[in-house]
Amino acid sequence: GDDGSVEITLEDGQRKIRRAKLPVEAFRRGLRWEDLPVQAWWPNLEGPQPLYSLTCRLLDALGVEQQRAVRRVGFKHVEWLPCAGAPPQADPWLCQVNGRPVFLQGVNFAPLRANFADVRRQDYEQKLNIYRQLGANLLRINACQFLERQEFYDLCDELGLMVWQEFPLTS
Repeated sequence: GDDGSVEITLEDGQRKIRRAKLPVEAFRRGLRWEDLPVQAWWPNLEGPQPLYSLTCRLLDALGVEQQRAVRRVGFKHVEWLPCAGAPPQADPWLCQVNGRPVFLQGVNFAPLRANFADVRRQDYEQKLNIYRQLGANLLRINACQFLERQEFYDLCDELGLMVWQEFPLTS
């Protein structure tokens, strides 16, 4: 219901970086944190991949926790820039991460197994580490596939692999 509140906490493993508690209705309008004292996340071969813990708690009117979600997050700014000399109507093709041009190199990531339920974390780790060692920094998940498990996306964050996720389940 709308009687409760939402508590959001960002931590780096050692300390709380920021905490906010808002009524549910205010949370629905969004939360914006500026000037966070965090390190930038970089793609593979461009720099480190610091990750932070973000906890979101839904509290009832008495402050009792009803639901909790915890995610690891990295902070980066990605933008697309036009090529030098390109006409104004041209699509931007140059990828810039955290203010620095990054050459995207990667693969079209195919499902590891036909049965989604049979994929283990170690299966993802083995394949993703190979791509990282090859110098990849981007994996494309095409629209004909299923969404990968959360472990896949978490490992990509850890390994500096950006994910180009096309519209899932379109076929």
